[in-house]
Amino acid sequence: MIENNYPEILFKGYIVNSPTIFSVIYSMIKLFVSKKTTEKIDLLGSDIGYIKERLSEEIPLEILPSRYGGLNTEFEKVAYAHCDLPQRENEHHRDGTEGGTQCLIPAGQKQDFDYAIDKIGTTLRWEFVTEGYDIGFSVLHPGESSAPSSQRVNSHEKKQTGSIHCTQSGKYSLVFDNSFSRMRSKTLHLFVQILPPFTSD
Repeated sequence: MIENNYPEILFKGYIVNSPTIFSVIYSMIKLFVSKKTTEKIDLLGSDIGYIKERLSEEIPLEILPSRYGGLNTEFEKVAYAHCDLPQRENEHHRDGTEGGTQCLIPAGQKQDFDYAIDKIGTTLRWEFVTEGYDIGFSVLHPGESSAPSSQRVNSHEKKQTGSIHCTQSGKYSLVFDNSFSRMRSKTLHLFVQILPPFTSD
């Protein structure tokens, strides 16, 4: 009755980066929505290659935001202007993204970023922000099998910065924890510097 009196005007809808459980929920929602409407909605998951392939069928690559595989970087400048994280010398880039790393951390999962430190006295420095929601964060030191309990930080509201003075060589890991979130993936922007030990002349 509602759809007959208030017809929807959706042309096409795409849902990206949704957690696996959303597919189950959506399959139940579809039972109460007309076939005409559900045929306009596509669940694309989080595979950036597949997302680009499907979205480019309707949206020219020049308009499609680069975060979805397109060529439009102006959207990113507007969307992430609040990050204010400039590129710096010695900054490590994990995916070729200008200014650092951008990655999606799925709901219910963790993401480790590993750094091999060869010299004692090296400084590992980081800055990060997330889009829209908080995330857990901790640091795993060499020889530790698991990181200490992560602390949830409001990285969506304020840039998080920190550093450690490496007192031993080995692998250090920055651990981003989204295991507490059962429904929501998090987009992370991470910037890391590895600074050599200070030596006096």
